[in-house]
Amino acid sequence: MKNINSKKKIIKLRIKLESTYYYVLFFLLSILCIPNNFVFGLFNTMLKWIPVVFFPFCLFVFFSKKLYKKRFLLPFCVLLIWQTFSTVINFTGITGIVARNAKFFSAVIITTELFDKNPKKTTKNIATIFTLIMVVQYISFITHIFGYSYDQSIDNIYNYFLGIRVNINKIILFAFFFSIWNILLNPLSGTIKTVIVLFTGLSFVFGEHVSTSIIGVFIYAAVLLMFVFIRNKRMWHGVIILTVVSVVSFAFIRRTEYFERLLIDLLNESLTLNGRVDLWEQAINNLHGLKWIIGNGYENNYLFFLGNSFRTNLTHNQYLQYIFNYGFVGLALYVYMCYFQAHKATNKNEFVNANLIACLLSMLVIQVPATTDDMVYYYIFYAASMYINSVKLSD
Repeated sequence: MKNINSKKKIIKLRIKLESTYYYVLFFLLSILCIPNNFVFGLFNTMLKWIPVVFFPFCLFVFFSKKLYKKRFLLPFCVLLIWQTFSTVINFTGITGIVARNAKFFSAVIITTELFDKNPKKTTKNIATIFTLIMVVQYISFITHIFGYSYDQSIDNIYNYFLGIRVNINKIILFAFFFSIWNILLNPLSGTIKTVIVLFTGLSFVFGEHVSTSIIGVFIYAAVLLMFVFIRNKRMWHGVIILTVVSVVSFAFIRRTEYFERLLIDLLNESLTLNGRVDLWEQAINNLHGLKWIIGNGYENNYLFFLGNSFRTNLTHNQYLQYIFNYGFVGLALYVYMCYFQAHKATNKNEFVNANLIACLLSMLVIQVPATTDDMVYYYIFYAASMYINSVKLSD
């Protein structure tokens, strides 16, 4: 009898420890989701370096839990190694790339471990985090409680929880993805989260005229609608491949007759896409020889100019940014990750697949005029999307 009671106590203790471990991981992930913002003061500096503290623990989890055996993590790890290598051989922002990649590595490892523990619960919890971030972003939009900021030589622009207005690009599609996924797991809470994300997200992007996110939302909705009529997985994989080729090559067809017709006649945009084409040309003109292969490294101190007042270290094109920083090797690894996600869309529920593909296609397109990979939200999405085939929609 004593042995039975002892075993029960051990089982209860083990369950309690497992639960505690899960919530510790979830707490760490929540901290990683807090964006850097200069108004946070000292806390902002802590946010920048906390991932470096998390990194040894996440590295321990990576090896002790044998996460290195998960094949989907291989391209991600190789990408981080290549980014570091490219930066080191260029003698540029070595400490910057270490801090950046420590954060992204930690986010992916923690997300992976959480999904291994409880995929359904983790999906709901991440949906909650992203919904709360969208709410805080919306509050910062209607109250302007974060004051003004300075960005890319522009003074007195409103500062939001996520920073400058276009940073909404870096979470809105993923917030949609998780809240819609949550509907399938729990119709009531999922619907509430989706309504909140839709209201706060659409209010912000239309109120602040964030055209990139507006386009992304329309593409998202269009793909979900089209999935009702087109359900062939191979066809959607073909669409993704075609999209990847198109968006990657977009910056290189600048100022051609085709480019002119596409922007002016079809999209009703200015020929320079608000100056972005000029930034692309400067980036391409500053790539020579081996730099096309290995890039210039992270924080390479190149500045691109528009007129006399605007300067930036961003090309405002995710794909060209990867080429400029990490060469075609870095771009190939990044694009492979994007396609790999779509390839893993194997859930038996077709709407889950539609949701994932809608998010992927929207993300691929909005990265033409914007960069979206410098916050953890993309990497959480990356790890989570690998588990859509393991999350049961019913108990």
